[in-house]
Amino acid sequence: MELALEGATMNLRVKDSETSYNAVDGVAIGGRGANGNGYFDFELEGFFNSRYNEGNGMYFLNISPLGGEMKVKGVVNLYKNKYYGLYMRRATAVNVVVDKRGALNSCSNDQDGNDWEDIFIYGDSGTFSGDGYTCGTEGGNPGTGGPSGANLPVCEYCPSCPSE
Repeated sequence: MELALEGATMNLRVKDSETSYNAVDGVAIGGRGANGNGYFDFELEGFFNSRYNEGNGMYFLNISPLGGEMKVKGVVNLYKNKYYGLYMRRATAVNVVVDKRGALNSCSNDQDGNDWEDIFIYGDSGTFSGDGYTCGTEGGNPGTGGPSGANLPVCEYCPSCPSE
């Protein structure tokens, strides 16, 4: 699923979906074009799986500034993707909110062995709120003016990926 925003606002609700086994990212949401400034409201309910992708499980990119909120009201599983589970590029002001009944699980990514993280923030992007995060590794890139971990969620450690 790839969504490109150019100076637009998008409201998207996804329930019980799968974006797995893709040749690229499972989900890519980004602002595109010179007119820039896309905004989204992205709500995930029920079960949402993005696994075994040849790119990232979920990727917020920034060809132009992008802002929005991702509300996790169900169970989101980002497992065994080649690169990152959840990746936020700089110039993306994405606020991730996990509802009290929700869970964001990002485990056993980095399937090519090059030190990719389960959750990674590049630059000044994003905030995390709520409980219910599970991840094995997480990181930020402070060299771009972004967090060195301050904006990362508090994760429960992944014991192991669930069976298929």
